[in-house]
Amino acid sequence: MATRSTLRTTSHPRATPNREAEPLASMKYGVALGWMFLFGEKDRIPYTLPESPSGKAFFFRASAEAARARLAEALRVLKGAGPYLWSRFSGLEDLAGELERRTAPFVELDLEDVLAMGDPGDEFEQQVVAAPGRLAEFLQAAGRGEEARALELVNSLREVSGMELTGDPERDAEAWRRELRFLRLESPEELCRWWVRGAVVGPRP
Repeated sequence: MATRSTLRTTSHPRATPNREAEPLASMKYGVALGWMFLFGEKDRIPYTLPESPSGKAFFFRASAEAARARLAEALRVLKGAGPYLWSRFSGLEDLAGELERRTAPFVELDLEDVLAMGDPGDEFEQQVVAAPGRLAEFLQAAGRGEEARALELVNSLREVSGMELTGDPERDAEAWRRELRFLRLESPEELCRWWVRGAVVGPRP
């Protein structure tokens, strides 16, 4: 099985990620950047992991109400931030729609497997830790119409999902040829949806 990060909804919060909870979305080898809009800087929860080289790991958990509010604010800002940024982040609507269907009171992001791929404190881990605060700055810049600054901020998180924006759709398409082939996706728009929301999983029957 491929190494994945998983976004879940749960009614039973624990001291470690609840892997019995219902998955909402998943992503191979990284973390969908759009998931990080759901969490605040204080939502990161450390725990002990004996199998890890450092013995430490962490996950994120927020109330579903807070996660929906943060996501709604991100959508509001990005829809008004101009056609380019909205075209890159419109996949957030899929995530918002799926989250709205869930009734569990908490949302969790399980990073255990993807953190185990790297070294403790590596660039990926540092960027995941920084993501909630940096995305808040990104939204502020986008809301002020400072697209260059917004791009700088979002590109500083390129290790999280692999997403890196040029500011121009044609240059994006040229720069992303390798990723499109690797993921077997047909268009830059599909790739953006993957980077932003991962693979959304419907609720269990």
